[in-house]
Amino acid sequence: MAPPRVIAAALLAGLILATAGGTDAKPTVCLSWNNVPSPGVGDTWSGLNGVAARSAKDVWAVGWLHTTTDFQQQTYAQHWDGRVWSSVPTPNPPPSTRLPGSALTDVDVVGRSDAWAVGWHLDDEGYAQALTMRWDGARWSIVAVPPAPRLGDYRLYGVAAVSTSDVWAVGVSGGQPLLMHWDGATWRLWPAPTLSQQEPNRLYAVDARGARDAWAVGYSGTRKGIVPLALRWNGRRWRVVSRRGLKVNGELLGVAAAPKGAWVVGWHFPRRAAGEVALAARWNGRSWSKQAVPDRKYWDDRIEDVDITPSGVPAAVGVVAYDVDKKVDPVAFRWGRGRWRSANVEYAGHAAFWAVDVLSRSDGWAVGVGPSGVFTQRLSRCRP
Repeated sequence: MAPPRVIAAALLAGLILATAGGTDAKPTVCLSWNNVPSPGVGDTWSGLNGVAARSAKDVWAVGWLHTTTDFQQQTYAQHWDGRVWSSVPTPNPPPSTRLPGSALTDVDVVGRSDAWAVGWHLDDEGYAQALTMRWDGARWSIVAVPPAPRLGDYRLYGVAAVSTSDVWAVGVSGGQPLLMHWDGATWRLWPAPTLSQQEPNRLYAVDARGARDAWAVGYSGTRKGIVPLALRWNGRRWRVVSRRGLKVNGELLGVAAAPKGAWVVGWHFPRRAAGEVALAARWNGRSWSKQAVPDRKYWDDRIEDVDITPSGVPAAVGVVAYDVDKKVDPVAFRWGRGRWRSANVEYAGHAAFWAVDVLSRSDGWAVGVGPSGVFTQRLSRCRP
């Protein structure tokens, strides 16, 4: 969402099976996340990578399911109608003869009859190919994308829909950041800022507030390791803005466009640290300001995603991993009184959050993967 979220989910599965711009005046977005049952998906291992809520009665979550009988990995989607989650059929490209598999990594909603999901599928050479599909109110259908611009993996990780004719998707192609735009009729590749061609670079997430205000994040490779990468769209071109205040080793996994800037989250690797440390930063209009996150002192601690309420207050979710017993747990954070605070998460066995979408101070969704596969929790209690 660090490896891509689907790959990270596969690593998490091994661990589980082995162990069996915000408003500062008010202190809370979320104080409690609680388990909500997801539909059973049969004899499979499954997980959710993305979530998008249009209203309290219209929420989409997407990911993958992996059958334990024939080892086929397929795309997966489920929908919340205000009462229950229901599985919704999704198409899959023809399976690869070598390593059959496909997955959805993110979703965004334009309207009740218009939503987009992105991801990837494997071809006969074993390379990933970009995948997009659209919801028309009745079914999901695959939408063609341009050919891969470079050799190597061609994956989409994030999507942000501004309108029916203005949608951004981001990912990686041949080790370089990938930007793709839907204009209402077709997907077109969009030029990314020039980065090092000798080191790997990629984008994991994108968010937009309008036609002239979008953000994309990931990482950029250097000779000394990977560093956070943040791009900003001004209506004409994408510009690199991560060099202003984010001079750390690490990567950005999530972004939320705010009324006066943006929030970004991920992880970094400070000197003398035993593992990854959670990272959160806020754009103040000129540079990034890192915001301290409660340190749980675990082996690895990362924030996978961030979202903001309509009033501009952020909430974030992620995962922590222990050193000795290799267990993992989901974590959630709320912003209040000018700092991040830990939020309560109902225990459901060892699990991880990959994505979050908040509708208000008192309603939101976090999704990921748990001991039984797909994992969803709902924000159900807030305190002023």
